[in-house]
Amino acid sequence: MAQMGGGMFGADMVKNMIPEIRGIQKIGCKADGEKAWRCDVEMEVSQGGTTQKTPANMRFVKTSDGWAVTN
Repeated sequence: MAQMGGGMFGADMVKNMIPEIRGIQKIGCKADGEKAWRCDVEMEVSQGGTTQKTPANMRFVKTSDGWAVTN
């Protein structure tokens, strides 16, 4: 992607376009099935030089390899 447009995009510009999760803080969780939890979290996300804290709801499921996030 850094080479698109004849070198128009530099590596730093491409890096700033990709969101980066800086942290997640659990607000609260409730059981959602036998091996699943639905949790409200606050995510700290940086993109384009701006950092925001955003609430999100995620479902976590216990798998044979550990915990996974699903919809």
